[in-house]
Amino acid sequence: MTKDNIKKFPITEYQRIRNMQGEFSVPCEISGRWISFDRTSTKLQEGDFISLNIMTMAENDKPKKLCSLIITRENIMEVISKIESKE
Repeated sequence: MTKDNIKKFPITEYQRIRNMQGEFSVPCEISGRWISFDRTSTKLQEGDFISLNIMTMAENDKPKKLCSLIITRENIMEVISKIESKE
């Protein structure tokens, strides 16, 4: 197979960035930051603990961690369920 036979699929800038961030990430819709989740959680008596990192792109186009958080699945789901959608 030669380079001439390869057809590139056009993707949007948004999709390119999402591909770089990975499937366990949630992007900010107005900045270059995103939340990167660990692939596993830790189940304890107090709840299902999830570790996540707040990320940004460094000047060298490499992901850079700004800070880490540990939250419970129960807390985040409760808060999300209370958020009302504006029409």
